[in-house]
Amino acid sequence: IDGPYTDIKNIDEYRRLCHRARLIGFDGKWVLHPAQVDVANDVWAPSEDEIAQAKKVVEAFAEAEADGRGVVVVDGRMVENLHRDIAERVLATAEAISARG
Repeated sequence: IDGPYTDIKNIDEYRRLCHRARLIGFDGKWVLHPAQVDVANDVWAPSEDEIAQAKKVVEAFAEAEADGRGVVVVDGRMVENLHRDIAERVLATAEAISARG
């Protein structure tokens, strides 16, 4: 999680810093003021394409396990447990942000 940004009135700069933090691999950014919450959620919310892809991966793993297969292929590419874990995290993030309304 990226550290706080204390200039709580400069939402544009907070948004820029959130984008930069996501780009370099952070999972979120501290929020010091209610005005920063929506910005952080907007930046880290998975896109519709990311959600759709995550659903494909999770469903493919469920089908493979039900069929007793050890190999999972999604869109012609082999995927591993790590990919399923990432997909589940994407879906959990999307659900948590959506639940905030």
